[in-house]
Order: sequence, then structure tokens, then C-alpha cells
Amino acid sequence: MIEINQDEYDALTEYIQNRYGMKLSNKKNLIQCRIQHELERLHLTDFLAYMKAVQEDPEEEQKLIDLTATGYTYFMRESGQFRYLEQEVLKKLKNSTEDESFRIWSAGCATGEECYTIAITAEECRRRGWKLPKIEITGTDIARHELTQGEEGRYLPRQLVKVPVDWKMRYFQKDGSAYAVIRQLKEMVQFRYHNLAELQWPENQYDVIFCRNVIVYMDIQKKKEILKGLYQSLKPGGYLFLGNGEIIRPGHGKWEFLGHSVYQKK
Repeated sequence: MIEINQDEYDALTEYIQNRYGMKLSNKKNLIQCRIQHELERLHLTDFLAYMKAVQEDPEEEQKLIDLTATGYTYFMRESGQFRYLEQEVLKKLKNSTEDESFRIWSAGCATGEECYTIAITAEECRRRGWKLPKIEITGTDIARHELTQGEEGRYLPRQLVKVPVDWKMRYFQKDGSAYAVIRQLKEMVQFRYHNLAELQWPENQYDVIFCRNVIVYMDIQKKKEILKGLYQSLKPGGYLFLGNGEIIRPGHGKWEFLGHSVYQKK
């Protein structure tokens, strides 16, 4: 096994942090193990040759990001926020029409569980007779292999352990050893690649943004820049859902804290 010394690891983490904003300072053993397989696949004998391949070949860089990005997620994660979405956001729209649209962005969506939980939450509201606008959900991430799973919408039983039984019956179909989300949900969600650290932001485009447990992996400067970008991307009065424990400090836009790690653009 080729050992990565501290200087080499520091060079790797600096490269990823500059390009994607992610901090990897405490993952040396894990990253070294994963990179070892890449060295063998590419028939390389040292780390510097691997970094040269990453910097010169976009496909190799993407494989590195797929190996290092934190994609931990599951259905109904931080479930109180979905109750808040239902009772404090969607409930206000219950007399809308399908001619209207309501846009939700899941930034850092990983394999799509968050997107589909949002979609199910909206469909459950419709089952109560609420006349919601057309819900358009966009899921973005830097890990393309995770976006592919989101597009496929197939999940193993262990990934659905927190999904209520009635939801599983209504919104999933058994597909071999996995469960596939129904077409109705898939039609509500689109997935695409987006790197938050590139700081390319739409203007007043989304009604709600979920960016949960993402900025916690960013350095301080990137957090500031991303929060300002998320503010720009929200429509006036739009809602930002962060992960539990993630907070917005003064100077990152005009926000009102609503509780449950939810902020509203003022």
C-alpha cells in the first residue's frame, strides 16, 4: 500500500477545499484507503502522479469528488423540519391552483432521499384536500454517482427504515431487492450537477431552499459566500432550511429566524 505523507495529504485537501469548499482535515485514513484503489486502477506508483492525473483529467477529478464527498442522508432526516414545511409553508398554499408553481431547491441532495421526502410531504397534503400549486423540486450535488441514484429512485430496505409503513405502500414499489419511488414523485423532481463553491447563483428563483448539513463541511469564508448566494437565490419571503445546529450569523443577509433551523428571507 502506498502511504500518503502529511504534505501530500495537505496538498490534496487544499485542492479540494479551493475547488469545492469541503474540509477533509480529519479523514486521512479513509481518503488514503479510497485513493489506493484509484492508484491501482490507474497503474500509478505514487501520489504525485495521481494528483497530476486528477488536475489534468476532469473525469478523474470527478471520481475523486465521488470518493470524498459526504453523502450521508436518509428519508425523513430531521423530521420536524418536514412537519414545519407542511404546517407553516405548504398550508399557506392550500387554496392555490395547478397553474401556479412553487419551486424548492435541495442543495447538496446526495442520493435524493430529501427530495423525495419533500415530494411525499406535498402529496400527503394533497390527500387532505389541499389545492397546492405545482411543486417543482430541484436536487443538486457535486457527486454525480449519487445524482444518478437519485434519478433512478431505487433504495434498499435499510434506506427506508424511517419511512412510515403507509408511505412505503403508497409511494414505493418493490423492485427486486430494492424499492422504487413511484412515477408521480419522480415527475416532481429533477436532478442536476451544481457546485456551490463555484458561487453561481440564480436571482430570486426559489420559494424554499433546503441546504442541510452541507455548509458544516465548508471553511468559514465559503460558508459566508454560500449563505449570501442562497439568500440571492430565494424569492423575497422565501424559506431556508439548514441542518440542526447550523446557524446564520449577522452579515450574511437579512434573515428572520423562525425556529427549527429555518430562516426566512426578509
